[in-house]
Amino acid sequence: MSITTTLFLFVFLPLTLVGYYFIREELRNLLLVLASLIFYALGDPKCIALLMLSIAVNYVLTIKIGRNLERKEELKGYSLSAKYARRAKSWLILALFFNFALLFVFKYLSFTLQTVNSIFRLSVTLPVLALPIGISFYTFRTVSYCLDVYWQAAQYQRNLVDLALYVSFFPQVTMGPITKYSTFKDQLHGRRFDMNLFGEGTKQIIAGLFKKVVYANGIGFFVDQIFAMAASERTVLLAWVGIIGYLLQLYYDFSGYSDMAIGLGKLFGFATPKNFDYPYLSKSIVEFWNRWHMTLGLWLRDYIYTPVLRAMMKGEQLSIFACNLIALFVTWLFSGVWHGAGWRFLIYGLYYFAFIAMERTVENYLKKRRKRLKLKKKKDSKPVIVISHVYCLVVVIFGQLLFRVDSLGNYPPYFLSMFGLAGNALVNEASIFMLKQCLPMMAFAMLFCLPLVPFLQRKLAGAHAVSGTIGSAIEWIVYTLVFFIAIAYTVASTYNAFIYFNF
Repeated sequence: MSITTTLFLFVFLPLTLVGYYFIREELRNLLLVLASLIFYALGDPKCIALLMLSIAVNYVLTIKIGRNLERKEELKGYSLSAKYARRAKSWLILALFFNFALLFVFKYLSFTLQTVNSIFRLSVTLPVLALPIGISFYTFRTVSYCLDVYWQAAQYQRNLVDLALYVSFFPQVTMGPITKYSTFKDQLHGRRFDMNLFGEGTKQIIAGLFKKVVYANGIGFFVDQIFAMAASERTVLLAWVGIIGYLLQLYYDFSGYSDMAIGLGKLFGFATPKNFDYPYLSKSIVEFWNRWHMTLGLWLRDYIYTPVLRAMMKGEQLSIFACNLIALFVTWLFSGVWHGAGWRFLIYGLYYFAFIAMERTVENYLKKRRKRLKLKKKKDSKPVIVISHVYCLVVVIFGQLLFRVDSLGNYPPYFLSMFGLAGNALVNEASIFMLKQCLPMMAFAMLFCLPLVPFLQRKLAGAHAVSGTIGSAIEWIVYTLVFFIAIAYTVASTYNAFIYFNF
């Protein structure tokens, strides 16, 4: 089930909310688990057992990890302490192997066998396995839980219902945000109805719904047509419209879902970390990835980058900077592979690593130079800021093109068509006609990639002529109109799945 469907918005969500707030507090988590399993089953009925298996296995294995760690602490100072430490580590390895093996079998096995067949000229039969919805997201949640317990950042969960809620919570199970267990655990109990939080959540759901069904779907209609064209038929104008449109589509699709997921969490009393922070304002690739899919970035930092960096620094044979680059390489290689099975995703990760490594190298050099010459860091001039913005957008355009093309072989033709090197024209009547159709929506979409809404809210709140009550009423009227527009688009258009459903 998608959270943008009328079935979800007008049937599933109201029934769940009514049940949640009318049931006894101690039964609310159980209700949310049942609702989450029903939600997942309606979207992917064949793989609901896999989700439940993941919850059960991680529940058992982390109890083993936690109890062995407890015994280790009890026997601290005795020789038996090391025995229980080794056991805890063994159970952790088994838990990580199970989680990543599950992900590998369903997401990467087919690609791996294709590659082996191609290299060694074999004919190993390829199993046909449907990719379970959201497996990458809920696997990262279970891995977070296992590692948090092992690192003693959180107590192992004795309550199966509470763990099941963390893994399967329906606003986040299919596409995130990827909330760490150490963050989520404090909200498992003691939640109370908060009218302000409920109101904020409602507005966030409306904004996210509008982003998806109006902007992402509307722009995606033109993007799909442009990418379906042969390179020689696609004019230079359309090639650039297509990739810029895709950047907008991807942003509104994923940030729209994230807004809805965060808003849905607030309806039930959960605070969820922000996932997007106007990434197209970035002046560097480092900044871009600190603003884009922020919960994935934090997960990679805490569970891949930091452990690898610490392991590299233990040897004391490499400089801190070299260890940092190696940790970045491993992290971005992992990130690329996580995004999908295929060579283009591997290259996607290495592409961004190359630019981040370059930026870190330049930054390191300038820092040392300032220190050597005893210079203070100056603020960037306006021309430098503009050039930085352009540099970042150009890198992102060609990086996200890897994400959009159907295969690595389709990348060069599209790339060449952007510069008129695929035997294609600069512009023609058909491309001007399509541009006129999509330009108004793309222009508005570009405008709202900027923090325009917060700016208007601050202006409205600070207007002397508008009282708090009147300002709030105006805001709710605007959100109500936006909601009805979004619903009209939902009813009138055909269903369009979220891009990140495939992960």
